[in-house]
Amino acid sequence: MTNNTQIDQQRLDDVVRVFAELTEKNLTVSLGSIFHPQARFKDPFNDVTGIEAIEKIFAHGFAQCPGMRFVIDHSALAGERGFVKWYFLCHPEHSQPAQQFRIDGVSLLTFDAEGLVVEHEDFWDPAAQIYERIPVFGALLRWLRKRLAVR
Repeated sequence: MTNNTQIDQQRLDDVVRVFAELTEKNLTVSLGSIFHPQARFKDPFNDVTGIEAIEKIFAHGFAQCPGMRFVIDHSALAGERGFVKWYFLCHPEHSQPAQQFRIDGVSLLTFDAEGLVVEHEDFWDPAAQIYERIPVFGALLRWLRKRLAVR
């Protein structure tokens, strides 16, 4: 989706702030302030269109990871595209510190002429950051990763 729009840094900063302050309680208002109503959201598990579908993804995340929060490391802007390096912390209910985890990723955001996000694509590695935590499956993935690595 290319529209030759120049977005100013303030708009990207607004999006970064929304994600940094995102909670289960402010989800609808916050996401509605940055996403176009027909925005597309894609990550390793989802590919949806529309703000309601995007809100459901984040609501599901908060349900699975109470206390989930996003921390933004860096952001950059190039024309109509924003890049955000982030991690989120997940604290599953009744979890011990060893069960709490972090997922690192990068988002590519495309803005429309009004400065709303029309496309949000997340890049992160579920194999290394989630699947390897599963006892038998994780051992198999670690073995495979070691076998495929250049030595």
